[in-house]
Amino acid sequence: MTDPQQTAPDATGYGARPVAVDTVRRSALTKGPESRWIDTNLSDSPPSTSQVIADRLALAHWPWGHQIFVCSLAGGTGRTTVAGLVATVLAEQPFAHIWPPIALWESEHRALSTTARRWDVLDEYSEGEEPCTRAGAWAFANGSAPAQRDDFSAVLIDAPRGLPSENPAIADDANASVLLLVRPDRASLAEAAEALVWMNDEGLLARWRTVVVINRGAGQADRGSRAAATTLWTRCAAVHTLPFDTSLGSGRVLPSGQALPKQVRRVINHVALDLWTSATRIHTQLLPD
Repeated sequence: MTDPQQTAPDATGYGARPVAVDTVRRSALTKGPESRWIDTNLSDSPPSTSQVIADRLALAHWPWGHQIFVCSLAGGTGRTTVAGLVATVLAEQPFAHIWPPIALWESEHRALSTTARRWDVLDEYSEGEEPCTRAGAWAFANGSAPAQRDDFSAVLIDAPRGLPSENPAIADDANASVLLLVRPDRASLAEAAEALVWMNDEGLLARWRTVVVINRGAGQADRGSRAAATTLWTRCAAVHTLPFDTSLGSGRVLPSGQALPKQVRRVINHVALDLWTSATRIHTQLLPD
């Protein structure tokens, strides 16, 4: 999340710094272990400007084969759109050619899937190779899966709707990150916060593994939305608001490169950086002493 003093209100969300708050038990507001900004390569202080965020993301080296599940509790929240945007931004990083490529995977088979067109998958590609998006991400649409995860820096997965903890693929991969899409109305935000608390308390999905995106293109905010979003912020690693933009409209091919609106790129850059922070933390904790 960018500094609200440096951006217009519509381009910012409700905060992105992780804070551990046990509001369920009404304990005092205190910083806990989850509050530390984990970064093994750069400064521990959180980024404050769009340029700093972009520079840090350009230097981020993903644990090979790291899975990022793009989820939502309900349909129509923009999972396919955001999965495509994150993959586009990662595939177009200045040093992306040095690392293994980014994979973009639609895990659910759909009879009338138009995902390949929306992701701007190229029709022309070498025989025996998987198709790529125009941005350079390898695309696996309509249920087809990458043969080897470790062939890729990160694997963005457009997951089926539903509770993330009930997805067998997420349950089987303790290293995976979750990107949860939510509508901006109070009821949707409250439902997401409740789900995150339950999954964390049950040991199914730790809150610091989850980054939330409130998609303003999926609905309208209403009375109580801001308070609900603030509460949601305490339930996960970070919360970002994706602004409405006509270029991301339903059925349109997702823009890439310089065609991606600056306010959208700024948010997606920060989302990707938070996901990388989560991935780094997960894999660092798994290293032997």
